[in-house]
Amino acid sequence: MNRPLRVTVVTNAGVLGGAELWLLSLLDSTDRLDVDVVMLGEGPLGEQFCRRGVPCVTRPTGRTGAAVAASAMSLARRLRAARPDVVLANGIKAACVCAPAAWLTGVRCVWAKHDYTHPRLMKLLATLTDDCVATAEGLVLASLHPRAVLVPFPAPEGTALPREAARRELLRHGARLGAGPDESLLLTVSRLVSNKGVDVAIEALARPGGERWRLAVVGGEAPTEPGEQSRLAKLAAEAGVSDRVDFTGWIPDAWRIIPAADAVAVLTKPTPAMPYPEGFGAVALEAMRSAVPVITTPGPVADRVAQPGAAHAGIAVPPGDCCEVGLALRRLTDGDTRLAMGSVGQRLTASHPGPAECAGRLAQVLSEAARLPGTGLTGTAPVSVVTTVLNEAGTIDRLLGPLVEDGDEIVVVDGGSTDDTADRVEAWASKDAGSCPSAPLPKRRWR
Repeated sequence: MNRPLRVTVVTNAGVLGGAELWLLSLLDSTDRLDVDVVMLGEGPLGEQFCRRGVPCVTRPTGRTGAAVAASAMSLARRLRAARPDVVLANGIKAACVCAPAAWLTGVRCVWAKHDYTHPRLMKLLATLTDDCVATAEGLVLASLHPRAVLVPFPAPEGTALPREAARRELLRHGARLGAGPDESLLLTVSRLVSNKGVDVAIEALARPGGERWRLAVVGGEAPTEPGEQSRLAKLAAEAGVSDRVDFTGWIPDAWRIIPAADAVAVLTKPTPAMPYPEGFGAVALEAMRSAVPVITTPGPVADRVAQPGAAHAGIAVPPGDCCEVGLALRRLTDGDTRLAMGSVGQRLTASHPGPAECAGRLAQVLSEAARLPGTGLTGTAPVSVVTTVLNEAGTIDRLLGPLVEDGDEIVVVDGGSTDDTADRVEAWASKDAGSCPSAPLPKRRWR
């Protein structure tokens, strides 16, 4: 394999959300990339990079234009010093920092789009960035980028835990699972922010249909809403369901415990701070692969779960409507209904690409953006390299030196040089012919 592609990754913040888990999963699945990271905020993501031996620095960046501009200038200085092959901006805020920094330093920039936020910035970012990858088909279109391509959130690699083992893992993290056969478990997996609709799931337990259900809330608080878990716990107490709601905190590889649940809720709703639908909904994908039905709100997730005119892998409900969620829970109390929807979910997600395929797509986009499309690829068979020259005496040695090291056939076509280019090429040909007689190089042609 030739050297890996040198990539500077800039992330929006240090939280562990879907965009960050997408990035970690893909970096874990390729050896084509040599990565260093700049985080625009503190958080547990930094620890994940440290565990992987990935160099990581934090540049806390506010939301104002002045803060973004200051970080862009700081990043430009870093890029001039490090000279990566390409920059990956993982999110919209990261792209706002990366695009001007990359332009100032002549480094190519790829933007990874994960959500529908800040639509007014799309035309600007599509103009300023060289390429774009998006994690859902709808996001490809929403990016307005002429070269946007799909690199979806990958299906998990490996298998989830069996149901009983998954339930034991939930118990270990503080969930109180009912012992009776008549009690069912609803699961949410997300950061604890208001637009994820965990409050709707809590209130649904107190509505008709939700009486026989428990709720396990998997996920930690976000820096933007530090009091959200307390608010949710208070809501559960006011609704009289606190004995049926448990907060486990963040669980690594939470997809592995999804089989513990009888249903998974992805209840994203518009809020004043976040009036947009879910970008991809990885939790729904993971639930469907584990044959667990999904209750979800309109948007890209519902488009997969409850396709019009087709068998459903779950139930779509209006955003913010706890009564409809309760009625959905009533339907899913029936084991045969859950089994049928789970089977549909497995069928719909059977061909979804895994981490290796998605990582390969990302690496190829990055290498092509850097104009180094073969960087990091493994190959043993020699290839023919054809190059044309004309009066290149001053630079021909710098051209042929690296090519000779790769052991490939080199075809030099001289267009009629009047300097000593031809003599320099002949010198390389003679040197090559006399080297390593016991281990002959692939055939070379010097013209």
